[in-house]
Amino acid sequence: MADPNDLNLDDLKWRAAQLDESSYRQMWPVVVDASRAIKEIVPTAPRRAWPSELVAELFEEQGGICPLCGEPLGDAPVHVDHIIPMAYGGGHERSNLQVTHAQCNQAKQHGVDPRDLLRYLEHRYMQRP
Repeated sequence: MADPNDLNLDDLKWRAAQLDESSYRQMWPVVVDASRAIKEIVPTAPRRAWPSELVAELFEEQGGICPLCGEPLGDAPVHVDHIIPMAYGGGHERSNLQVTHAQCNQAKQHGVDPRDLLRYLEHRYMQRP
């Protein structure tokens, strides 16, 4: 049996990555179930057209950079993206919105880190009267 004192940094990084991946896989179904329950308690309003002023403000706040790819948005068509997708209970509050390249938003689909989803849902639920 190997002596634990013989572990090197690469071994520790590999083990940490394995633990992170394992916890991610275990957490995801639980968080999705929680998001469904929260969505029933706090329904999301239907989608609507975004005011151009809001899009311009988000663009300015982001410094004209797409948060999904890190590249400048430029003059390309942009989408208003829900950071936490509506499919998982994400709402229309400004803190959950960002402007992205259209293709970046489409590639993201319903992708979200379960840790971010859990934090968002906890906050949204705790804000309820």
